[in-house]
Amino acid sequence: MKSIQLLLLGILMPMVCAWGQSSQQGENHAPRVIIAVNTTHGEGYFVDSEGNRLYNKKFEGVGPFSEGLARVKQNGKWGYINTKGEVVIPCVYDWSRNDSGEFSEGLACVKQNGRYGFINTEGEKVVPCIYDEGDAFAEGHALVKQHRKYGFVNAKGEEVIPCIYTYAYPFSEGLALVWLNGRYSFINTKQEEVFCCTYENARTFSEGLACVKQNGKWGYINTKGEAIIPRTFEEAENFSEGLARVKQNGKWGYINTKGEVAIPCTYREVGDFNGGLARVKQNGKYGTINRKGEVVVPCIYSWITDFSEGLTKIEKGKSWSIINQEGKVIVADCDRSTQWSKVEE
Repeated sequence: MKSIQLLLLGILMPMVCAWGQSSQQGENHAPRVIIAVNTTHGEGYFVDSEGNRLYNKKFEGVGPFSEGLARVKQNGKWGYINTKGEVVIPCVYDWSRNDSGEFSEGLACVKQNGRYGFINTEGEKVVPCIYDEGDAFAEGHALVKQHRKYGFVNAKGEEVIPCIYTYAYPFSEGLALVWLNGRYSFINTKQEEVFCCTYENARTFSEGLACVKQNGKWGYINTKGEAIIPRTFEEAENFSEGLARVKQNGKWGYINTKGEVAIPCTYREVGDFNGGLARVKQNGKYGTINRKGEVVVPCIYSWITDFSEGLTKIEKGKSWSIINQEGKVIVADCDRSTQWSKVEE
């Protein structure tokens, strides 16, 4: 009997150890939030969602991780590090403060010698730096500008929609909003006009609806151009998590996709919902509410950004900090350009 027990123990122990090791590996590879902290005195570094310092490195500037890579600045130029903190794409690029440089669909927009192009995650140039402006890839296409006109390139670097538009927005839900010859229209990826707009203004599609303006009022249409929510609002924005911010009688609130008031228009300013929370302004200060309209973060701050991955940036006085949903300070002092993202490792 004892020999049988020892035999079973010899069989089971390696299995238990293997299970424990795989469990630990799974924990080690779980996604985590990494914050790219920029300071007011020109330094950049990375911390986790608890504020613990990562990589033991300082840079002249940093950007958030996207698709496993983060933008960093060294000796006045920008490149990329991986999640181990290793520079994997050399710091040879330029950016202005408004450029994101984040990877999307395997490509990132970079700037060199005053012109924009695109590189892949290996650092190889897919689209040469020949454009006046460039935007992130969305639905297989990136918005570019050349000679004061806008068009689109694909992931192969081909200019599949020529730069002929006075203005254009990135593709969203298969359609791009463009402005040509004094009117708006929506085109598909084949540059076919799906329908034209006789509206004074319009926005891109989000969650199946786009807001449009006519005779000074905003409403919503579907992807067939049919009016879904009547034009009764002074201002309107895109839907996010099933709610859209709208303005009536000089105040902001939210409606659902049926056009029903979800949160009354009582705020001076509101932001999009992200992770079930949205920024609001009342009595000259900013805070946060949930989808029920309940206050989560009281309106006591000079500014607060939209929540993302459970974190937000707040401004109080002249300083910026990062707090979580419980109000705990994660980063006590940072620049407004500080960002974060969830990272797969």
